Amino acid sequence: MAASEKCTIFMQILEATHYNKRDGDTRNIASSLMLKLKSFQFICSLVTWLKILTKINVVSKILQKPDVVLPEAVKMIEQAKNNLATMRTDSAFDSMLLEATSIAEEIECETVFTSIGQPRPRKRFFSYEHADEKITDPQNNFKVNFYFHLFDVAITKLNERFELLRQLCIFTKYRQMEKIRGRPEKSSVSEIATETDF
Repeated sequence: MAASEKCTIFMQILEATHYNKRDGDTRNIASSLMLKLKSFQFICSLVTWLKILTKINVVSKILQKPDVVLPEAVKMIEQAKNNLATMRTDSAFDSMLLEATSIAEEIECETVFTSIGQPRPRKRFFSYEHADEKITDPQNNFKVNFYFHLFDVAITKLNERFELLRQLCIFTKYRQMEKIRGRPEKSSVSEIATETDF
């Protein structure tokens, strides 16, 4: 079942709940949920999350295998980070918009970003010389504050999570090389990492 079919079924259930003779709270919740689900921002966020989780899921499945080889796992993690970095571009954002637009048209939803409300003023400290420029375009706001931010967080988390695995891989490569060469072994990973560049 395609994503658009699932969205259509879910919206039909919400519409039935909304038009059914139920209490006011249920109708209000159903109508507000329908508005959010039919918003273009929500559809774009679903497409974005799908792209990120698809790339990470491949690596996750391989890392869960009991016979995983560390150097190959590190290469796959690096490849996933590179894929996420290439998806964090303006051209990738435009292709995501095209995909989200086709889904929105398929389920008969709006295909433009709605205007954003006025953000609350933030307290500025005296060391700041100039306030940040406010983003008034809803599409640009989504791109900067959601799309790019989400990819930044995903790439950073991959770096943080698998840094120890990368160091362990460097350590085991170094140990194997030193055994072959017959040199005395270093005691810490940081000493090895500074000497070698894998």
